Amino acid sequence: MPDFPTLVQGDSGCPTLVCLPYFGGSARSFSALWPLLPASWNLRAYTLKNVGVEDGRYSLPVAFEQLARAIRRDVRGPFHLVGHSMGGKIALGAASLGLEGLEGIVLLAPSPPSPEPMSEESRTAMLRRHGTREGALETVRLASARALLPEQLEIAIEDDLAMSESDWYNWLQIGSREDSSEILSRVRVPVKILVGEKDEGMTPDLMMRTIIEPLRAVGALETELQVIEGSGHLLPFEAPQKVAHWLRAWIV
Repeated sequence: MPDFPTLVQGDSGCPTLVCLPYFGGSARSFSALWPLLPASWNLRAYTLKNVGVEDGRYSLPVAFEQLARAIRRDVRGPFHLVGHSMGGKIALGAASLGLEGLEGIVLLAPSPPSPEPMSEESRTAMLRRHGTREGALETVRLASARALLPEQLEIAIEDDLAMSESDWYNWLQIGSREDSSEILSRVRVPVKILVGEKDEGMTPDLMMRTIIEPLRAVGALETELQVIEGSGHLLPFEAPQKVAHWLRAWIV
């Protein structure tokens, strides 16, 4: 099992948040958000390095199981999952396996359980430009609607460049294409979603069709979708205050 690089803040308060980053990001992608949350909260973020790989092969169900095992190993007592983009799909998958103490899930512009609606042109372009600073800048530019602060932009670029070619390929060509919609029938906790108004990929309509409505169809009543005006896909960087507001409202 991968020994996921981890950032931790606090160890004796309540509640605990377990944060999973976006594709191309790391645990550091929550660095602008955490200072805006109550000092009493325990915060843990995983860098999803080599996630889903077992015996040299990639599998999304393996990624779900790896995260579930890491959480069972590391987290005691009640907690909430916070998953951004790719981390959102993996959060739902891990939750579907049964996690003792899990009280709720907050998804930030999540990749849907169904195949991600990305054009082949976009996939090819992302594969080609990975590995250069100019390519990382272009990826951030296309994903965001607001200008990032210099220190946040540098984190995003460094994280992009630190991602291995195999991790980059595995998500774009395998994980994001897989249909894991069946996991929703096994998610037993409230699910709340935030999306950016200007996110052209993870739109409110997509969230309703692929997550909210299927959850409600299997009896999940505590679902909610909120749109953050003026923001794109990188919500923890672009709108940390808004994200913090909704986390405070939803997590008690």
